[in-house]
Amino acid sequence: MLFCLIFKFSSSEKAPDIENSQKCEEFVLIHPSSEILGNPTLRAKILPILATIAMAAMSAACAWDYDTMSAEAKGLPDLVDALVGRIQIYPPEYYQFRIDRSSKIVANDPANLDELDNLIVAYDKLGNSKEAFRYAAIKRKALDAHPNKEHEYRYYANLGTIEAHSWFRSADHQDKSLLDKSIAHLKKCISINPDAHFGREIVQVKMIELAHKGLMSKLASPQANLEMQNYLDMPGDNEDEWEKFVEKTGADKVAKGVIGMMTLGGGPDSPDLIAALQATIPNDKGLLHQIAYQRIRKLSEKKIAFAGLRTSATYFPVDSGVFFRQYKALLDNASLYRTTLDGFIKGKLKQGRHPDVDPHFWDDWKEPPHVDLASLEPTLRQDQKEVLAIGSILGGCCMLTVGLPIFLIVRARRKAAKRILADDQASDPEKP
Repeated sequence: MLFCLIFKFSSSEKAPDIENSQKCEEFVLIHPSSEILGNPTLRAKILPILATIAMAAMSAACAWDYDTMSAEAKGLPDLVDALVGRIQIYPPEYYQFRIDRSSKIVANDPANLDELDNLIVAYDKLGNSKEAFRYAAIKRKALDAHPNKEHEYRYYANLGTIEAHSWFRSADHQDKSLLDKSIAHLKKCISINPDAHFGREIVQVKMIELAHKGLMSKLASPQANLEMQNYLDMPGDNEDEWEKFVEKTGADKVAKGVIGMMTLGGGPDSPDLIAALQATIPNDKGLLHQIAYQRIRKLSEKKIAFAGLRTSATYFPVDSGVFFRQYKALLDNASLYRTTLDGFIKGKLKQGRHPDVDPHFWDDWKEPPHVDLASLEPTLRQDQKEVLAIGSILGGCCMLTVGLPIFLIVRARRKAAKRILADDQASDPEKP
């Protein structure tokens, strides 16, 4: 009997350590049903198709097994960096330096719009919503007195952002009035400048709208946080809506927007943003999906997801040891990058240097190199290549041995049926 197996990877009750491989616990068996086999018309149409599928499956059965992470990652460096947390994040001292400098300027020039922006964002970065809102109010008065379209856009973009961040940081997530204001203000800024920040605000609005829909009622307790691994395997409340948004907006644009949110606000360790990013990964990048899955499982031990997006292990490699070596190397590399950047910035700040006052601040910055993923992948020896070549030849023989006879038999039966029908009509012209 011809059949096709579709595997579904589901998690065990406990999230695995990165040394452990994922277990394939469930599968679905799809086969020609009795209805198809009992219907000559359907059988005649379906069996040649199944024969073709069977032949293709025999010839390409090892395609996924030999996919490599280095091949998947080509052309997607920003995406891979974001998934593992290799994101440019500045230390608190960076923003405190900016506050000390900009507050002195604004004290003498309350209408200095650029410096007011610096203060709004810096205080928000440090988690001080009260001061961020205070300087936003000062900027509103300055704009009323001296209208400026570019700064009008910046005002609403910053105001909507700090309103959302303030809500996410708060203890009370039942009162969503701040999210209502955030959505309205971000939509206002989009109407002024739709394409700023690579369209980040469009993505930001959609994420906030998903959080607004009420998933927090399921996840607002520490117990729910501990049970996050179960949440990962439930259908996401907002998953379909997000996928439609990605399809409509474009995966590349959404990915840029999500990565921008990580860099400029949400940070590299947000389960929501990684889940949102996973939806932009092409379906044939199974190992990158697995990276996102592993990251979210780990982060969800301590962080609550707001947006109602589900992640899943869509594919797991046969050689899990190679995958986890590469995955650990990527995590270690991301940590090295962030530690190196943090030390570089703090060292400059101790010298009284900051990008706001020193145009050569970044001149001697040396970024740690990325992981050479290919070096962690096994290479095929000549004898293994010969075995695979022989296997391909044998697979082709199997295709001819199994698929071709089925196709010929079905075609012969169809011709015979047509001939009998024609003879029957010829012998009795009154038959319809």
